[in-house]
Amino acid sequence: MKFSVFTVMMPEYTPQETVRILSELGYDGVEWRVTMPGYDAAKPTNYWSNNRCTIDIASIDKQAAQIAEMTRSAGLQTCALGTYMGIHQLGDIERALRAAAEMGCPRIRVSPPGYNTERGYFRLFGESVAAYVDVQKLARKYSVQACLEIHMGNICSSPSLAYLLLNHFDPRYIGVILDPGNMVYEGYEDWPMGIELLGPYLTHVHLKNSRWVVQGKRETGEAIWKTEAAATDQGVIDMRRFMDSLRAADYTGYCSFEDFSDTGTTREKLERNIRYIRSI
Repeated sequence: MKFSVFTVMMPEYTPQETVRILSELGYDGVEWRVTMPGYDAAKPTNYWSNNRCTIDIASIDKQAAQIAEMTRSAGLQTCALGTYMGIHQLGDIERALRAAAEMGCPRIRVSPPGYNTERGYFRLFGESVAAYVDVQKLARKYSVQACLEIHMGNICSSPSLAYLLLNHFDPRYIGVILDPGNMVYEGYEDWPMGIELLGPYLTHVHLKNSRWVVQGKRETGEAIWKTEAAATDQGVIDMRRFMDSLRAADYTGYCSFEDFSDTGTTREKLERNIRYIRSI
């Protein structure tokens, strides 16, 4: 296995600073956050809304050669482009695939729709299968894989739900990102079974942990629970067992950290995470 960081968790750093730090700390690669940047230096940095370590989706194809050289010069591989595109954004998807091909990056993220009761699961599922047919055509054109992520709130929140969609497609071009931290919120299934089910579609992992905490009680006495980010070794997920399950399945791809916990500075989390995960 190899280890990288999804730059969503490094909002205070520029891309140039990011590759230097990850190289110094012994990471193997980087997963670039790709979306509309919208950075405002007058405001505090934020993982999702004011993140300096973001590549502009509108110009990523024009920046591809420069980003690739910057990353390679630091001794790192661009293992994925973490985009926020939905399945119908074919223009942006093609731009990201073209950029990935030029960078030597093997995959990008393309998200399925969120679930909502008005449209219903079966309608959303049928529309998603049809849309990923077009995504697969583009992925084949550029020989780059488009990956959906197992994520709370969308129609692929567990390995089995993801597999229902994935098995319509060629795993060379449509794959899946397994995220254990997301599955604390919704979609947990036992690791060996889920990993077996995903089979050849599993080509990328997000290493994140989460936990349930009591935030209060109703007037009638029941506990009110909520989910929140946790340090990699302090959440609900038994990370040793999760990594053992990946090894047992001969997974040799990238594990990319997403640590949104409040357990120190970004640099401290980066140092602690790589030290911990290599130790197990």
